[in-house]
Amino acid sequence: PDLFKLVVDEGPTTRWVLSVGVGYGATVDEQGTQYCVGHFDGYSFTNDNPPSTVLRADAGPDFYAAQGWNDTPHGRKLWLAWMNNWIYANQIPTGLWRGAMSLPRDLSLATTPAGLRLVQQPIGEVAKYRRQHFHRQSQPIDSRGLLLDNLPNSALELLIEFTIDPAQPAASFGVHIGAADSGWITIGYTVAEGALFLDRTRSGQIDFNPAFAARYCAPLTLLAGGVRLHLFLDHTSVELFGNDGLAVLTAQFFPMCQPTALSLFAQDGIVHV
Repeated sequence: PDLFKLVVDEGPTTRWVLSVGVGYGATVDEQGTQYCVGHFDGYSFTNDNPPSTVLRADAGPDFYAAQGWNDTPHGRKLWLAWMNNWIYANQIPTGLWRGAMSLPRDLSLATTPAGLRLVQQPIGEVAKYRRQHFHRQSQPIDSRGLLLDNLPNSALELLIEFTIDPAQPAASFGVHIGAADSGWITIGYTVAEGALFLDRTRSGQIDFNPAFAARYCAPLTLLAGGVRLHLFLDHTSVELFGNDGLAVLTAQFFPMCQPTALSLFAQDGIVHV
């Protein structure tokens, strides 16, 4: 567990956050890092929400045992977590490692229609690792999709802004990472659900545990008629931040070979990228 104070909406108001890692004995959907927002008087923590309100820091399956730093310069609150899940941690098809650590993340609180919610963003310092840059602009995507192949490697940072076409609004849209011969992971947004999703049911090696192949969702409200995605792909993991960190999903996946293609898609309409 961890207990720390965060700034709300960039200040000056603050609230306390109590986080806890949920592991053995829970389902794969319950496992990970949960948190409560409330007040702390030095002796007792009081939750702002009823016990039935369960808040997850990361809606993906692989963000467990989050650990933060204290007394960081400039008052930043940073944490990272183990990218794995005890349901299958000892069965994942890797030879020299078992999971990895997530990127360090900057934490804050934001006011939403549902109440105060945790906001996580990758620390800005990771930008120094950027190398070759690719750019596409004003690209309409329909049911035919758009294939971006021959990627230089499988360690990528992607910034993608989707805007729904008002005349022909897409029902869902997103990006496939990988290909049919290697397996692929799908990241997208479903308008009817109002949710960001991550689907690894066809992501390559999935038969080592029956709980691994699944689809995960995080509620997310459209922002100016669209969704802004910031994701980090690192060979066998993906960390996804939606609308500047209001929704976050982290997951491992194990393709048969390294993914070298991205495919943007839209269903039942058009989206602009």
